Amino acid sequence: MSDPNVGGWLRSVTPGTSERFRHYLEKFCDFSRLSPSELLTLAQSDKVKTKEKLVEFYGDYVQKGYALNTSRNAIATISSFLSYNEITFGRFPLIRHGAAQYESRRIFTYSEVFRMLVGARTPRNRAIISFVLQSGQRVGVITKIRYGDVRKQIENSISPVVIDVDPNISKNRVRHSFAIGRECVDFIKSMMKDRERWGEPIDDESILFRSLGVGKRWIEGQLLPGGSIDRSERGWAFRTGQIGWIMRKAATDAGVTLNKMTHTSFPRWSHFELHPHAFRRWWKSMMRRGGVKDPVFLDFILGHYEPYDGAYDAFDHDYIRQEYAKAEPQLTFLRDRSELAHSQQENNSQRIVDEHEASALLSEGWRFVTTLPSGRLVVQKDPSPRAMGA
Repeated sequence: MSDPNVGGWLRSVTPGTSERFRHYLEKFCDFSRLSPSELLTLAQSDKVKTKEKLVEFYGDYVQKGYALNTSRNAIATISSFLSYNEITFGRFPLIRHGAAQYESRRIFTYSEVFRMLVGARTPRNRAIISFVLQSGQRVGVITKIRYGDVRKQIENSISPVVIDVDPNISKNRVRHSFAIGRECVDFIKSMMKDRERWGEPIDDESILFRSLGVGKRWIEGQLLPGGSIDRSERGWAFRTGQIGWIMRKAATDAGVTLNKMTHTSFPRWSHFELHPHAFRRWWKSMMRRGGVKDPVFLDFILGHYEPYDGAYDAFDHDYIRQEYAKAEPQLTFLRDRSELAHSQQENNSQRIVDEHEASALLSEGWRFVTTLPSGRLVVQKDPSPRAMGA
């Protein structure tokens, strides 16, 4: 496309965005039978008619079955071109934001996930992969977790570890909490020992999963990427895309077959069926397999919108630990599962109660086990002599 009105606009964006913009502009010109110059002339003389053509273009994408975000990106490209040439429009009320849509519905098998963890060559990469598997969280949350979010619980051997998510880092700006199990904690401990050995200063504000890639340097008053990273300095946070790369690298190194799908309109664009978001679906499947099936609870952990803004559902840390422990063996691969199963059998005979309930149960033969950080008590009913002799 050699139109002089287009060149400056395409040069103002990154090469990848330029390719996408060029594609959508060509599609619009074919659809509207207008050249870029003719589009600008029309927009300057008749904004209403131009807006009608943009809405028709969007509707054509939707009718052809494109994803909502693809349809929205198509019209946003034309708006960008017009805006660059100092022609602006108000909002388009018919244009809707679409949710991310993934091509593959593949649920990875136990063997494939086991091999992926084995294929991760470093404690940090195993910790990251295990965190994705055991938490079910979006990468935007995982990359912002601080060491202080888990340190006290790990040091006090509290398991599962429950983490509260700041609504400001949650995609939907909702309050939620999630848990990780013992296997993930083992990897985190090993990872943090490595970082301490490198001489990195560690405190509660340290990012939990630090990048080990390109360093950053001050150049003319700006902090820019460059040079090799100094592992003895405080770590920088991951870019969200790095987590998917780590998972795919571990999987392919371990011989897990991955299918790569190419976008029909953009041969240089590709989609991977193994990406962190796919394991949110996998996590939910494993939780159900472990007996945790309450949809409201599962959506709360995943950070989805809660019915009535959560006014009628409350899940404290004790309840989250109790429910998560039921499914933890399903989320465990390199640790001894039998140990977790035995622990779960014990938990089945335990109850978390307040002091009043505890008094009644203790009088019925239950015994005190421990006091939780919340102040509630754990009591256990020992097997009857008949059951023990069976």
